[in-house]
Amino acid sequence: MRDFLHLTAAAGGRKVVVIDGAELLSDEAANALLKVLEEPPEGSHLILVAHDSGAVLATIRSRAATLALNRVPDEEIEVALIARGVAPNEASERANFAAGRPGIALKLGDDADVLDWYRREEARWRSLRQAPIHRRFALIAELTPPKRTGRPP
Repeated sequence: MRDFLHLTAAAGGRKVVVIDGAELLSDEAANALLKVLEEPPEGSHLILVAHDSGAVLATIRSRAATLALNRVPDEEIEVALIARGVAPNEASERANFAAGRPGIALKLGDDADVLDWYRREEARWRSLRQAPIHRRFALIAELTPPKRTGRPP
């Protein structure tokens, strides 16, 4: 990464590095990153993605701006879909399936097969709540990948 950031930028004069899972960096990697953050090369931008910002080294957190990206409430997604002309019942359903991710809610409108799949899965899981225990275990077995034997390829 340091070598990349010191290269001459191609078009636009800026270089961007995205580090996904910044909370998973080893101590050595975090310390190396800290050195870059202390004196970043001109025109460079580092984006650190962390699902648990508290697990990121405190000295790194102190040198970075924090932008929390939280899930969008279902009600806001529903209102936005209705404003785009989606029927209220479908907007509510798509917002529920999207679980706070507006892009998923929009994609569900682009592909009827995916929306139908969500509907079938939701119905299957709902029916499973009242199912006898042997049916529940059968579904778990169906969803569990087969156990590997021998060495991986």
